[in-house]
Amino acid sequence: MFGLKKQGGLVGLDVGSSSVKAVELGRRGGKYELLSMAVEDFPPGAVVNQSIADAISVAMAIGKVFAENNIRTSQVATAVSGHSVIVKKITVAGDTADEVAEAIGEEAERAIQLDLGEVTWDYQVLGAAPGRNLFDVMLVAVKREKVLSHTEVIRQAGKQPVVVDIDAFALQNAFEMSYEPSPHQVNALLDVGSNITNINIVRNGVPLFTRDISAGADRLAESAGAAGTEGEAAVQLRASLEPLVHEIQKTFDFYRETNSAASIERIYLAGGPAGTPGLAAALAEELQLPVEVMDPLRKLELKGSRWDAEQVHRLAPRMGVAMGLALRGFD
Repeated sequence: MFGLKKQGGLVGLDVGSSSVKAVELGRRGGKYELLSMAVEDFPPGAVVNQSIADAISVAMAIGKVFAENNIRTSQVATAVSGHSVIVKKITVAGDTADEVAEAIGEEAERAIQLDLGEVTWDYQVLGAAPGRNLFDVMLVAVKREKVLSHTEVIRQAGKQPVVVDIDAFALQNAFEMSYEPSPHQVNALLDVGSNITNINIVRNGVPLFTRDISAGADRLAESAGAAGTEGEAAVQLRASLEPLVHEIQKTFDFYRETNSAASIERIYLAGGPAGTPGLAAALAEELQLPVEVMDPLRKLELKGSRWDAEQVHRLAPRMGVAMGLALRGFD
């Protein structure tokens, strides 16, 4: 969203709550090829509530990812999420591109409800809206200190941040390349983290509704490890899922109230916990919708990659944001 300076040769770098994930792609004959992929965990407390608390440890992890995987490209695309990120759809009027841009600027401060000097913001015109000379616009703003925190730690690692995106949009980018969904189908992309889940409801390449919720899957591993039998594991999994399911259902209900003509047809699940045994099935039963674990790497060529298909499939749910960011270099 914020400042693409060079096309091609970008490493997608997802600085998450517990690890950094990196994806580097090449393109040959119209197909994408996996050049490098890496995951490096942070020490506990390095990132707290989506904010970098220990910049030295995070920078060291980033440097290790590049050094140990022989990634020579220094330019990276990264992304942010959480409550410092504001995503809103607005409608503006204008007869010319300049009038539309001026109207967006006038509406932005009112929609964001913050001094525009406190945020980094950008927008994308989505298309015509019902009415004369009206246009729907996706407006995105991030508190300036959030962007600086991410970009400075990347520079500290000796790398150059050239794109700052939003986690939900990067995941959408990976999903659309990997699945090529029907333009009429409405899908909900859920990126489940330790304590925050990004929800993006999309159709035909357009985010219809985007929200970060303060519920994640931090209790899933604990509940799975504490369970004895398979039946006990299922019971404990459902109990640990209650806060997450409640927040997802609230989000879906609000979406349905404002988008009654476009029903959600399928949920795609991403994030580190996405592959937890029984998670997709439990969410499908609770939410009464089909749930599929997303594989954002499914169409990549692995020739020349040191990764085999089994390793790629195992790590794939964690790599969606990094994959979507790496694709920005080819936009």
